[in-house]
Amino acid sequence: VQAATPAWMEQYQNALSKAVDEAKKDASSIKPVALTPDGNNFTDTTQTKRLILQAWEGSTNISSYIDSKGFIWRRYNTDGTVDSSYKQTGYLINAGSNAVGTLHGTIESDYIQDEPEIKLDPTGISYLGVYGPDDNGAHSATQYMARLSNGQYLTSRARDDGGSGDTMFALQDSKFAVQSVMLQIHGRHGGTFGIQEGNSTVYIWNIVSLKNDHNYILVRFPYLAGVTLQPTDKRVQQIMPLKGYGRINYDRQHDMVSIGYSDGSTDILKASDLLAGNYNVLYNFNITDYGIDFNKNTYQSECLDFPYFYFAAGGGQETNEDPHKVWALNVVHKGAEFEVYLDNDLDFPNLTDENREVETCNVFYQNGQPYMLFTFNTNALLINPAPMEREKVYTVPMIKRSAASVIDKGTISENDNTAD
Repeated sequence: VQAATPAWMEQYQNALSKAVDEAKKDASSIKPVALTPDGNNFTDTTQTKRLILQAWEGSTNISSYIDSKGFIWRRYNTDGTVDSSYKQTGYLINAGSNAVGTLHGTIESDYIQDEPEIKLDPTGISYLGVYGPDDNGAHSATQYMARLSNGQYLTSRARDDGGSGDTMFALQDSKFAVQSVMLQIHGRHGGTFGIQEGNSTVYIWNIVSLKNDHNYILVRFPYLAGVTLQPTDKRVQQIMPLKGYGRINYDRQHDMVSIGYSDGSTDILKASDLLAGNYNVLYNFNITDYGIDFNKNTYQSECLDFPYFYFAAGGGQETNEDPHKVWALNVVHKGAEFEVYLDNDLDFPNLTDENREVETCNVFYQNGQPYMLFTFNTNALLINPAPMEREKVYTVPMIKRSAASVIDKGTISENDNTAD
């Protein structure tokens, strides 16, 4: 483990903090950018269109460092005066047809904050336990873990016996003892999947390749203990074909789905739209825009907790070339929230002098508090022959930034930094 923060990490931190500092010092350096993901043509008066306002300082998106009240929208009358009855703030609003051509978005620099919207709490790390990869029929290392509402866990393991590309799912109790397993034929690597709970049934969102080739279908199916589930089993709900290999996650808090493709492009959709057969992309971004390099970084897993998206990378041995990291961004305004170097910025108990590979990053809620769930595949260093791999599990609390107080400045004057 490195004793000093790597140069690339310092560059990232310095670039973002410098941009925020510059924006605080000089409001004229902030460039508001308005996005209209639904277009700007109305077919009837009942329609609304999403308007998104971003804040840029130079080439850096600093939207995550601005309180929602700092994204100010004004409506102008036909004579050029401000409509005093129209008051909306926030980086995302819905505009009706009566606002066409009359809305201006402005960034109020006094609402710039010292912290992003959400971050990890390094003081609250909990070590939940350790288990072996081969327990009660659950073979091979854990690729991804999801915590169920009853305190149990569902994990996935890649089973590529003879090139079959199967996925094993294991139900584990609160102490990680395996209770049962099921096998999804041609479910692929299992590096990310989604869990949907309802009516005493746990549903898994994943992909399947019917012919074990490069064609993939988004599917949902119940967890069935002891079952080997064929791709054409009637219990597998084939939702729709995908445009390539996709990593699937289901956001239980907001009933939304993320689909991340091999080139880094990621789509955010409503689960209800997908189940109705509509691939209606609400938001899209590419994770390579946030610093991950697929030529150097071993991509591991991802998860959606709208509006936040998290993804992790890092190989089996921590190096400068393939460090253990987790990123976060806001999928709406696309501002970076954080980029955390796991071996330097967080102190995981009982994770020293070991070769480890970060596997899971997943968010769950307990009593309204969000937590990041991390799993590491580990084995001891400098031992020959190498010992059996072990899976270690941790949680880290998430801190959401408190809302800023209302700034009473009378009428806030506009500078030239306005997005129409």
